[in-house]
Amino acid sequence: MCAVLRWVRWLAFLVACAALAAPARADDVADEADLQFQLGAESYQRGDFRGALQHFLASNRLVANKNVLFNIARCYEKLTQYPEAYRYYTQALEGETDAAAIAKINAALGQLRANVAIIKVTSDPPGATLYVNRRDLGPRGNAPRTLGLSAGTYKIIGEFPGYEPASVDVPNVRVGSETPVALNLKPILGTVKVTGVPLKARVRVDDRLSKPVCTVPCELPLAPGRHVLFAEQDGYQTGEISVEVAAHRTQTVSVRLEPRVGSLVVSTDEPGALVEIDERPRGFTPAILPTPVGEHRVKVSLRGFRSIEQKVTIQQETEARLDLVLTQSEEVVAASRTAESVEDAPSSVSIVPRQEIRRLEYPTIAEAGRSVRGFYFSDDRSYVTLGSRGIGRLGSYGNRFLVLQDGQPTNDNWLGSSYLGYDALSDLGDVERIEFVRGPGSVLYGTSAFSGVINLITRDREVPPGVEMGVGTALDGVAHARARGDIKFGKDAGMWTSISGARSRGRDFFFPQFVADTPPEIAGNARGVDGFNAGTLHGRAYFRDWNLQWFAHLHEKHMPTGEFDTTLGDGRTRQRDTRLFLEAKGEPEIARGLKLLSRLHLNHYRFDGYYARQPVDGGVEIDTFRGSWMGLEERLTWSPTPSVRVMAGGEGQLHFQVDQKVRDDSFGVSGYFLDGCGPTPGSKGCTYRVGAGYLVGDAALS
Repeated sequence: MCAVLRWVRWLAFLVACAALAAPARADDVADEADLQFQLGAESYQRGDFRGALQHFLASNRLVANKNVLFNIARCYEKLTQYPEAYRYYTQALEGETDAAAIAKINAALGQLRANVAIIKVTSDPPGATLYVNRRDLGPRGNAPRTLGLSAGTYKIIGEFPGYEPASVDVPNVRVGSETPVALNLKPILGTVKVTGVPLKARVRVDDRLSKPVCTVPCELPLAPGRHVLFAEQDGYQTGEISVEVAAHRTQTVSVRLEPRVGSLVVSTDEPGALVEIDERPRGFTPAILPTPVGEHRVKVSLRGFRSIEQKVTIQQETEARLDLVLTQSEEVVAASRTAESVEDAPSSVSIVPRQEIRRLEYPTIAEAGRSVRGFYFSDDRSYVTLGSRGIGRLGSYGNRFLVLQDGQPTNDNWLGSSYLGYDALSDLGDVERIEFVRGPGSVLYGTSAFSGVINLITRDREVPPGVEMGVGTALDGVAHARARGDIKFGKDAGMWTSISGARSRGRDFFFPQFVADTPPEIAGNARGVDGFNAGTLHGRAYFRDWNLQWFAHLHEKHMPTGEFDTTLGDGRTRQRDTRLFLEAKGEPEIARGLKLLSRLHLNHYRFDGYYARQPVDGGVEIDTFRGSWMGLEERLTWSPTPSVRVMAGGEGQLHFQVDQKVRDDSFGVSGYFLDGCGPTPGSKGCTYRVGAGYLVGDAALS
């Protein structure tokens, strides 16, 4: 009881001090709290614990005081209402700093433990407001909290601002027991889906200096309310988006960051080069390109030239320049039947690129090859004949040289003749480059490649869609014209075809050795008998690694030289060559480093020669040849490393038409004095087959 009186005196002193410091309007509340406290103390002294409890509760409602809480707990303890006493002792302990008071309260709590069921409540997050059974009974403090309750079954409820309420059922707690309870409160959230460009942009929430929470694209769980998202990426301006988040709802926001840019100026000595920045095509030289700030890899490429790659650092609102000189790319296919640089080719090779063909306006393969070292040409005004390295057998019609068109042989199957003038093409407008390979190529190509190989690479997929046309003239009064159309069906599919024609009246010749043997009106002169007509149809359809190529060419040439003992100056002497082929080819990569080439081709060659002589010598001799053949080639190329290549393949040909006939006026219309494949005139032509296989290994030792 003495302790109670001492607490009364201290409380009176504190109340008096508070009254002096408080505003005047609080005097009545303090006085009333003090009165209620005195009445409670008096009731406690008389043993009226219920009355004392009533007055102490009233005093605490007016002015909260931890000493009054202790007295309330003591009254409940006297009334054997132990759970209430435990609760108020616990409240009195909160914020107490006096060591003696703390020890006194803990002692009281220790005595009560045997009379209450203790539930120790924690929460995540800490500080949740706690309720027992129902909210309308009022809160029991904040977690973490130790609750002293009567024996029974309880529901512990926790609430925290911004979180979903949580509850835990605690069944059948017993007096004297201690039960831990953990409340996990889930935050009340909405979801924001962040999309946009650039990908991998870093996203911060509400503070641009905070740690990034995700990278685009991502989903952010956020508390309801207004938030500000900051998106940033190196080389881009920071983006800021305000979003109102609703609970339990998902919304999408899109960010688009504007790059911080400078300018990149690229120029090349050869205009029209493709500029790629970080492997993305951006334009053609000369070009001024807005480029994001930072380091970039720039690649400049032009067909027929070596590609150039450089690293360039772009600064904001500044201009970086690249002035480049392109060097010709010496790529060759004919040397080893696969694309490689000239330095790696196992032969002596010269390239005539498209730039040279266009600028010097070469009309024929022979004219383009006159500047190539080691090759020389002769023209007897019927055919152009090729020689190499001092070897060019007269009358061979170039049958020791193989002429290819994208890998397809164009020599005939009669003499194996090669065609290099207007008898090859009417125009070189479709040619991308011409490859001249010196030396024997028979190990790869077989027939006709003994002295060298010439390969024409045609312009193909790189030509943009559209129509192009051209006309021109050349030496000896040649006039030629061409037209070409290109169609694209997709990234790797398209078709092109071209048609061209050439015509010439030729030259006039004087042969003094023929003056005595020709009539006076001729007197060794050949006038107006050197002309020719030529026409070409060429094209290709392609889809990915497969293509279909077609080619047809007609060339008729008058012969002014009195060749083959013909009458000089007779316009009836002429030769006509007709060549056609159809080729289907595919070269897919069937595995990494492993390619399979399949090529099926159908060919036809037709020759008609008219040789005018005097009637006593048989009149006009007519020579004809008809040749048709088909072939199939299979080739497997394995490149386990860039420096090692192995090729194995084979080809078979069936020449199902080989028909040669010769007649003149002395034999009549149907008589022949030469049938190249039969014992008697009029017999059927010959057939023959050709087969070959090859295995080639190629390795770069350094």
